[in-house]
Amino acid sequence: MAPAFRPFRLFGLSHFAGVIGSLFVIVFFLRKLSRVPRQKLLRSFQPVFGVVLLAWAALYRAVLLIQGDFSLARDLPFHLCGISTVLLGIYLLRPIRKLYDVLFYWILAGSTLALIFPDLQVDFPSFRYFGMFVGHTLPLFGILYLYLLQDHSDLNRLIGERLLGNGSTFWPFSFFR
Repeated sequence: MAPAFRPFRLFGLSHFAGVIGSLFVIVFFLRKLSRVPRQKLLRSFQPVFGVVLLAWAALYRAVLLIQGDFSLARDLPFHLCGISTVLLGIYLLRPIRKLYDVLFYWILAGSTLALIFPDLQVDFPSFRYFGMFVGHTLPLFGILYLYLLQDHSDLNRLIGERLLGNGSTFWPFSFFR
């Protein structure tokens, strides 16, 4: 059985600390990586980060299992963020553009909302607290890394294909071509 922790308070001090810590980590590492040549990132950083994401997905559940806090209904990676983390890890190891197109919105919306409105029952310093913030910060960092540093930011294609979903271009943005 998991040790008893106090209940998590939405928009409490620990919530703000987790969100600010997540934002700091994302901005800090994006700034550091922005100084590294793009090809070096593709060869060195991207595959390692893909393995880190896959390892995180497995190790998080393994620790919960060891702690006796694992629940099939709650902890298998069938929630959107769990699936997104695994798929982003796969994408970083073997890029498929259509997969990125889906992951961009899943992660951007899902991880951002999860950081703002976390589904936590226990507060700091529980493993679930750290797991929730790390588990949503890593994919959010990964998708922003791809978008900002690997030039996955074609605005016309982004709006046309992802928003309209039919492969067309969104005509107001066709002027930016």
